[in-house]
Amino acid sequence: MIMSQERYLQIKKEHQVRKFVGRFLFILLAILDVLLVSSHSNYAPLITVAMVTIVPFNHFLLGPLRRQKKAIEKEHPEWKILSTKGVKVPSAEANKRTFAGIGILM
Repeated sequence: MIMSQERYLQIKKEHQVRKFVGRFLFILLAILDVLLVSSHSNYAPLITVAMVTIVPFNHFLLGPLRRQKKAIEKEHPEWKILSTKGVKVPSAEANKRTFAGIGILM
């Protein structure tokens, strides 16, 4: 698999961002769920369902990037230490993340 270093850095950055967004949403929804359960709210099951939807979104959005990143790192282990600072992610990839985040919150 021939891959440019720039494309690898884009994949690495998008993987980092998606992982952060997934964890952030899960933690945010978990806190909200605890607050709703403690206040005996009827909306607690909805938040729990939203938390559960994060798992498939992460599987389908984060999984392919993770596998691609690992395959490239296996080929070019020296690229692991490269920084993603200043790397721009293509808008098509960023849109996938945005739509998934909106879908989880709805």
